[in-house]
Amino acid sequence: MDQFNRETTFFDYILSPGQISDSRYIRCKKYKWISYNPWLRKYQLVKWVARDFVSTIKRLSDDEVFLKVVVFDDITLLEAIALEKEKLKGKIELVFFFHGFELKLSDFIQERVDKILFLSKSSYLHSLRNSVRLVPEVAVVGNGVDSNRFFPLDDREKQGVRESLSIPPDAIVVSWMANNRPVKGLHLFLKVLEQILKNHNNVYALIIGAKPDESITNSRIKQLGRVTHDRIPSYLQASDFYFFTSLWKEGFGLSVVEAAKCGNWIISSDNGSIVEVLQGFPNVYFVACPNIVQEWCISFQLAIADFKKSSQSGSFNKKSDLHTYENWKMKFIDAVG
Repeated sequence: MDQFNRETTFFDYILSPGQISDSRYIRCKKYKWISYNPWLRKYQLVKWVARDFVSTIKRLSDDEVFLKVVVFDDITLLEAIALEKEKLKGKIELVFFFHGFELKLSDFIQERVDKILFLSKSSYLHSLRNSVRLVPEVAVVGNGVDSNRFFPLDDREKQGVRESLSIPPDAIVVSWMANNRPVKGLHLFLKVLEQILKNHNNVYALIIGAKPDESITNSRIKQLGRVTHDRIPSYLQASDFYFFTSLWKEGFGLSVVEAAKCGNWIISSDNGSIVEVLQGFPNVYFVACPNIVQEWCISFQLAIADFKKSSQSGSFNKKSDLHTYENWKMKFIDAVG
């Protein structure tokens, strides 16, 4: 079976709250807890919170001799299905695709989950070390970025994007991208940025994803707010440096890979799986103490000094084979299949 056919036919059914039901997509949604009572928790979970998913899987198991159920990064839903697994008519194989860094599952759930997919080996080993027991089979599948969308631009194209943002052609551009959650570190980045702009007159900054802060009036800081996913590559391609100021242990860190594949020099916290994920990318500077503002400033000074000595800002081209979507897809299919 070729790659295209494997991709389009791999899932027979997709249970999702965001789809209109048809023969393949079955609309299911989760409901809010009515109230929390530990004595009624399991009953409420199966009969109310996850009832659409449980009832649909129960119906499908009546029709199928063997049913493989893959749960994407939702432990509540995983628990609901685990509670009902042994009551279902057909044979059920339960797979959990975990997107975080440290996985903690109760003994009850572990004994009913057949396989866990991790984004990184670091995440698996950390979870193993911090668990008294870890029963299910494990596979490490990583994550993938579309190399046909995230790649470096040539100088002319790069300047075109910068002109649209009112950034002069000789500027050095640093970028940051996430939402406003404190664990993403925007509050620290703004303090770092204050020092960078004071010391470097030709540096401009892009803040992508976070809600604009009206108190920021510096014209060299471009607050782009929430943007559609199709606009993200061009903004990262317009940038020279990408700050990944994550303050929690990342399971993978997809945005930092997107930025690196666009040719950015990376300044990242050494948190979770990031070192493993960025292995093989050039021009990466890790911050071992990410809560200390001065550590970021020192790393940037080292990076910009090396950047100015370099003849090219990015070392990857469109053919970059690190963390491609195609490689991830094949690993995922092999692990689940």
